[in-house]
Amino acid sequence: MTAEEVACGLMSGLQVKRAMRKGATAFLAVLREATEGEKGAELEEVKFDYEDPEWAERMRQVLRKHKQIFQGMPKGLPPKRSVDHKIELEAGSKPPFGPIYHMSPLELEEAKRQLTDLLERGLIQPSRSPYGAPILFFRKANGKLRMCVDYRALNKLTVKNRYPLPRIDELLDRLH
Repeated sequence: MTAEEVACGLMSGLQVKRAMRKGATAFLAVLREATEGEKGAELEEVKFDYEDPEWAERMRQVLRKHKQIFQGMPKGLPPKRSVDHKIELEAGSKPPFGPIYHMSPLELEEAKRQLTDLLERGLIQPSRSPYGAPILFFRKANGKLRMCVDYRALNKLTVKNRYPLPRIDELLDRLH
């Protein structure tokens, strides 16, 4: 597939949904303006969670072509915003407490590796909060482990957002 064969254009949500049902391959890019002094990861450092080396090389070519846009992995947490979001808990609820899930030595090693990496990159930070959630691993199709956080106990204590959702057909009719 050459760059000329790849067509990029805006699609509505409905068009994306239909394309995904038909098995289309989708890529998501989040673009933002780089700040002074930011340095992105080198292209060869970028890891693709995909087994096809030809595909990974094609993606590196796209990154090289547009390297001024792709600045690498974020360094640290996002900046403080004017709005603080919080999770509302039911009145009188206490932090959930449960056992830590059993992990095999392989899973324990992977947990240490991923948590150390996230700490070093500043994407997570140590916490003494009474609220926590256990982690567990699922094996991906390529054999690697995916770390998942089990928030079910905490979700039971949260105040549910119960707002009526707009009807999609009415919203689409308003567009025309």
